[in-house]
Amino acid sequence: MGPFEEIEDFFVLLDAAQRYALWPCFAESPGGAQVVFGPASRSACTEYLEIAATRAAS
Repeated sequence: MGPFEEIEDFFVLLDAAQRYALWPCFAESPGGAQVVFGPASRSACTEYLEIAATRAAS
């Protein structure tokens, strides 16, 4: 089991370079990144990331 497997709430962050990241709610987000989704479950955040990737590829 990985270190983030037991965490329940996550954010999806977007940085200045327009890169997304799944981020645990308990951790301070990196400077310059903004929350674009959450807090939500890992699966909900992963679904958001998949939709965002699909839109970016269009």
